[in-house]
Amino acid sequence: MVPQRHERYYFDDGNVIFLVEDTLYNVHRYFLKRDSPVFQTMFSQPSGTSGEGESDDNPITLEGIKSADFANFLSCIYPLNLWQGDLTTYEEWSAALELAVRWEFNSVRDFINGLNLMDKLLAKDVNKGKLTAEQAKEARERVTVVDQNRGITAMRDVDMVIEAASENLQLKQSIFRSISAEVSPSAILASNTSSISITKIAASTIPEGSSAAAEAGKKSASRVVGLHFFNPVPVMKLVELISALQTSQETLDRARAFAVACGKEVTTSQDVPGFVSNALLMPFINEAIMCLEKGTATRDDIDKTLKLGMNHPMGPLQLADL
Repeated sequence: MVPQRHERYYFDDGNVIFLVEDTLYNVHRYFLKRDSPVFQTMFSQPSGTSGEGESDDNPITLEGIKSADFANFLSCIYPLNLWQGDLTTYEEWSAALELAVRWEFNSVRDFINGLNLMDKLLAKDVNKGKLTAEQAKEARERVTVVDQNRGITAMRDVDMVIEAASENLQLKQSIFRSISAEVSPSAILASNTSSISITKIAASTIPEGSSAAAEAGKKSASRVVGLHFFNPVPVMKLVELISALQTSQETLDRARAFAVACGKEVTTSQDVPGFVSNALLMPFINEAIMCLEKGTATRDDIDKTLKLGMNHPMGPLQLADL
């Protein structure tokens, strides 16, 4: 059988040709080697005079892979086609994930895992009668994956950005500094931090050359707010709303309205370490750990005491292990 060119993934300006089953793909080395050490190694090898991958007559053959799976995998890494609904079944997602793991595309793996989790949560709500199948479909279609080449610039027209990066002040300050320079001046910049100072994060949004006292500095920092969702977010009803010293009342009102629209109950806290939740929870867990260390009681008895005696859904040591 004569190999056929793939309808979507045979690009005129591609620079490496693969043969998968009976289908030819002409794609771009850049997108493959950018995130994959496997392809980085493959493309760093001298090709000599073989010219493998340079023509339809001499493609790089990928053995043991289905053409449909490779096409679905490519839909995860190409900016113009990134998650356009091509992958709709568990089998398709699983096959694409398998290739991402095989070729060490960590970013694609995390992307697929995240969307898989969302699909499972939506399906669970449909099964429980909390959502109709149509509502679940509409919710999923509202999710847009931003290609890393566009990055923050793809968010220029949004009304709110919620950051949920690791609990590292320098990392969050870097993110907020970049976001504040790109998005609309009216967009709310919210952090999902559970403990870090919102005031310090807000200070990082002051434009270069301005100051905290200048009008531009005040305006930029005034749209930063803490919006702490609790994990797992679809289950936990609470959101903590934290005002930085710079946060405006308008920002607080809009952030509260957003959380309420998400079906959450909202509590407010001053900008202190740990806010209300973790300022109380961390000492509580530490006391339980010290009881265990001192031999006051066993792990099971400590947890059972709080569960049955205080009506806690889980004990402090079990909670600490989450």
